[in-house]
Amino acid sequence: MKLGKKPTKNRKAPKFCVGDIVLVSYTDHEYKGTVHFHGPINDGKKGLVVYYGVELGDGEGESEGTFGTQGDRVYFSTAPNSKSAVFLKQKHLLKVLTPINGKRLCVGERVQVQGRGKGRIKFIGPTYFGPHLWYGVHLDDKMGRNNGMVQKIRYFECPTKHGVFVR
Repeated sequence: MKLGKKPTKNRKAPKFCVGDIVLVSYTDHEYKGTVHFHGPINDGKKGLVVYYGVELGDGEGESEGTFGTQGDRVYFSTAPNSKSAVFLKQKHLLKVLTPINGKRLCVGERVQVQGRGKGRIKFIGPTYFGPHLWYGVHLDDKMGRNNGMVQKIRYFECPTKHGVFVR
C-alpha cells in the first residue's frame, strides 16, 4: 500500500472586511473583535506591510488605534485609555463571525471608480485628509490624482497619477 498526500482542494482564503466581527488569534488566545482598518503600514523593518486593525475588548489589545512605536499615527480610534486595538497579519484572523451589512469591499478587490476607470483597492481606513472611511484605489490607467501618498503621508504604493481615494 502506498501512502501519499491527499489531494488538496483549491480553497479561497477567507475574506475579511472593515466592519466584520471576527475571531482572531492573539497572544496564544482567541478573541472576538471588529475590523476597523485594512491596509499597508510602514513597520520600520520591511517597509509597507499589510495589516488588519482590530478592536478587541477593553484591555485585551496594545494601543488605542496606533501602530507600534508610531504613536503619532492613528489608524482608527478606540475608547480613551482602553488599550483594545491590535494590528495583525491575515494569518491571525481565523474567521468572520458576523459580516458587515451591505457591500463587503476588501483590499485586493477589483472595482470600477466612477469617472476614473477600473482599479484595485489597496487601502481601507481613516485618513488625515478627511474624516470617515476611505478606499485607496490603484487605477489601471493614469486617471488618478496621486501615487498613494497624500499630504506627505503614504497610504499605499502605486505609480504617479494611478492613485485615487474614494468614499
